[in-house]
Amino acid sequence: MTDHGSQAASDGLDPSAGLLDRTRTILRLSAKSDDFFWARWGTRPYAALILAAVHKRALTPNFLSVISLILGLASCAAYGFWPGYLGLWAAWLLGQASYTVDCMDGMQARYKRLFSPAGTSMDFLVDAIKQIFLFPAVGYRLWEEAGRPLGLLDGWALWTALLIGPVVAAGLATTVFLRSPEVTGATEREHREAHDVSLAGRVMAAVALLMNYPSWILLPVLFERMDIFLLISAPLYALYAVYSWLLVYKRVCGRDHYERAKPDG
Repeated sequence: MTDHGSQAASDGLDPSAGLLDRTRTILRLSAKSDDFFWARWGTRPYAALILAAVHKRALTPNFLSVISLILGLASCAAYGFWPGYLGLWAAWLLGQASYTVDCMDGMQARYKRLFSPAGTSMDFLVDAIKQIFLFPAVGYRLWEEAGRPLGLLDGWALWTALLIGPVVAAGLATTVFLRSPEVTGATEREHREAHDVSLAGRVMAAVALLMNYPSWILLPVLFERMDIFLLISAPLYALYAVYSWLLVYKRVCGRDHYERAKPDG
C-alpha cells in the first residue's frame, strides 16, 4: 500500500494541512517567473486548488497532458460546430478547462519533482495539436455564420480556415527543429540570448503574448467577435512562421555552421 502521508510529505505538502494551505504550498512550489498574466492570476490559482484536492491520486503530468488534449479538441469541435452564443461559451469553457489542466501538468511536475525526459516535448505536442485545430474551427464557424459565401473577399473566413492550419503547423514544426539538440548548441544559444534583448526580440515577445490565445480569447467570445480573434491571430502566426524560417537560415544555412571532415590518414 502507498503511504499517502509519506508521499505528501516528500512532495512538500503537510499531510495535516487543510485544502487552502495545500493550495498555497503548491502555488509556491510550482511558481514560474515568466508566466503570462492570465496564467498566473486567472488559471493557476484554481489549478492549484484542484491539485490540492486530488494530491493523493496517482496522476502523472503526461497523463494530465492527454486530458488537456481531449478537452482542447472538444473545445475546437464546439467552436466549429456548436452555433450560437451558448455554443461559443461552451467552446470557451472547454478551452479554459483544457488550459487549466495544461497548467496543472507543469505545476504537478514542479511541486512533486516528477521530471520526465519527454515531458516538455509532450506538453509542446499537445499545445501544437490544439492550435492546429482551433483556428480552422473558428474560421469555419465564421464562414457558416456568414452564410457560406465563396467569394474571395466575403468568403475570407473559409480561405483563412483552409490556410491557417498549414501555416500554424509550419511555424510549430520549425520551432521543434530550432529546439533540436543539433541546432541549440552553445553558439546558437548565445545568438538567441543576444536576439532576445534586441528590438526584434522584444517585438516577438509582444507577438508571443498575443499568440498565447488563452490569455485573451475570452474578450472576443464575450463580445461575439471571433472575426477579430481570427484577423489578429492569422497574421501573427504567419509572421511567426516567417520569423522562424529566418532563424533557420541564420543558424544553420551559413558556411560557419558546417564542420569539415578531417582527411583520412
